Amino acid sequence: MSSTKTAIVTGANKGIGLAIVRQLALQWPTSPFAASGSALTIYLTARNAPRGEEALKTLQSDPQLHEARALASQGGKSEIKYATLDISDDASIKSFVEDIKTTHPEGIDYVISNAGIAMTGFDEKVVKETLGCNYFGYDHKHSWRALRSRLTPHLARSK
Repeated sequence: MSSTKTAIVTGANKGIGLAIVRQLALQWPTSPFAASGSALTIYLTARNAPRGEEALKTLQSDPQLHEARALASQGGKSEIKYATLDISDDASIKSFVEDIKTTHPEGIDYVISNAGIAMTGFDEKVVKETLGCNYFGYDHKHSWRALRSRLTPHLARSK
């Protein structure tokens, strides 16, 4: 039976996050998770809309993705979409999760938590906020933990 799986990659407008989205799209058709012939919708998320949209354009014109015919627009099994998500902003997290729940009422399949914050300078406040958000996640309203706690009930397919 063919269906569409859904993946979310946070902090995906550059670096490791962008590479993860690219490799998911490229490798999905040969993945054991796609054995049933399922398609994959990948949400490339970033807090900065122009950077996120530019990353999406970069992937849509990627020569290797084109050659492999990986993207749905080329007859492939992967579709990449951009969505705004700032894990350090509670309103952004709430809005993103509500949009995902509305768009995918059947649930989501994969969440790759790559996003983090990088503040300027080096003092006690910068270190505390950076480590608090990226590593410890102790600020439950503004971190990966806030995203996780809101998305976990929507991981219906994993049950």
